[in-house]
Amino acid sequence: MQNKNRKSIRLKKYNYSEPGDYFVTICTKDRSCILGDVRDEKMILNEIGNIVDRCLLKITEHFSNTELDIFQIMPNHIHFILRILEEDFIVGNRHACSSSKSDTNIRNSHGCSLQEEKRQYQKLPVIVGSFKSSVTRICKQNNLSIQWQKSYYDEIIINEKHYSEVYDYILSNPQTWDRDRNNPKNSDK
Repeated sequence: MQNKNRKSIRLKKYNYSEPGDYFVTICTKDRSCILGDVRDEKMILNEIGNIVDRCLLKITEHFSNTELDIFQIMPNHIHFILRILEEDFIVGNRHACSSSKSDTNIRNSHGCSLQEEKRQYQKLPVIVGSFKSSVTRICKQNNLSIQWQKSYYDEIIINEKHYSEVYDYILSNPQTWDRDRNNPKNSDK
């Protein structure tokens, strides 16, 4: 059942296919620690964590005009910086526009109807959704189970100082796990 009072953290009217750097955090459902463990301030991936790692590295293969910058997989969440290089309404093979015979709408220069263009306007949510779906599918194929939190957190990186702060935060995440609010040991604090 979907919570009707749940607020969207997306910026209204912001084009999430706009070129720029995006800081993204994706959590497992109920923040279950199913991606590995932090030992001696280093993240040790398990089988599911390795699947997540492989799928993260494939994002740029499936979504042209993107770059995956730094990323860190933690026991129950993932942080990464994704760079969208330029606007591109055709977002990956599975989401590429198709020319339906029943679709008689006017088409843009990519061959997409205005309806299709609107659906693909928000590139970042499509990328995150596709990533989560891919990880889930591969886990099921390998008799592993993963569930994701319904949404994700994102921040638009606004300048070099902000970028450096986010970069350092992601880089140091395993060293700060004992104090991390996502660490189940800290849930009562």
